[in-house]
Amino acid sequence: MRVSENMKSGFVISDINRTLARMVKTQRDLSTSKRIHKPSDDPTGTSRIIRLKGQIARYKRYQSSISSSREWLVSTEASLNTLLDKISDVNSILLQASNGDIGDVERDNLSERVKGHLNSILDLANKNYGGKYIFGGTETATPPYSANTEIDDEEFTSDYDEPVYLNSVNLEAGSVTVTDTSGSVTYTEGTDYTIDYENGSITVLRTGSMSDATDYEISYNTSDPVNFEVNPDGIDGEIEREIDEGVTIKINISGDDVFGGSDGLFKVLKDAYNALKRNDVEEIKSVRGDLLNEIDDVTRVLGEVGANINR
Repeated sequence: MRVSENMKSGFVISDINRTLARMVKTQRDLSTSKRIHKPSDDPTGTSRIIRLKGQIARYKRYQSSISSSREWLVSTEASLNTLLDKISDVNSILLQASNGDIGDVERDNLSERVKGHLNSILDLANKNYGGKYIFGGTETATPPYSANTEIDDEEFTSDYDEPVYLNSVNLEAGSVTVTDTSGSVTYTEGTDYTIDYENGSITVLRTGSMSDATDYEISYNTSDPVNFEVNPDGIDGEIEREIDEGVTIKINISGDDVFGGSDGLFKVLKDAYNALKRNDVEEIKSVRGDLLNEIDDVTRVLGEVGANINR
């Protein structure tokens, strides 16, 4: 076959174009630090890139989850350490107050220290991290605990002519209402009962219209904001984060685990405050035993948090 000059020129031009194309691709590879720019450049390599990009995305997601989980746990640990310091100081206060050699004035002064710790511990219980309440269980958008000065329908059992302690001290004068448990009968102060507003007790009078050894309800206000309520939507539940494929970690400690509900740590601290205000040495000793159990619980939970941080 005779090769014409035009054919020769065409072959040369094609070679030049292919060389130019390779040069352009090489320059693009160098400038972008990429060898593959479209799937047709290397189908096998493209598949590997897609897999690697997916792995990198998952790795970054897990790294972000690990980082945020650790920060949450560190914040929890710091709050629990502060809590442990405060309730340990309350324990020292109760130990000092159980000494029979000190008087009511000293115990009253000690009660103010406990009151200060109560308010600080409420702040700890409502600790917020990243816009979420860390002790709220799964209800992280709402403060788990709140303080109030209004007590409604607290039940007590009458004991003729003997004072019965209520759940609070420092009642506000004129704020007391006493009824039967149905709320249909209201009784009169001075005629049916008397109130010790400072020590928080009620004495049912034999000469009145109330019966002995009978359940009644009392509502009142107190000047001390040491009455605590739990978020009605709950303070329990676990929050988990995935830190690797198929691996999750619990990052939260619920308020139920640390502070408890109506019969938890806040009640123990309030009982301690009341006992000091009432200068009741035997009750102070009893409450201290309850507080030591709370200290053990907080110490145990701290260990769990530390283990998760070091995981």
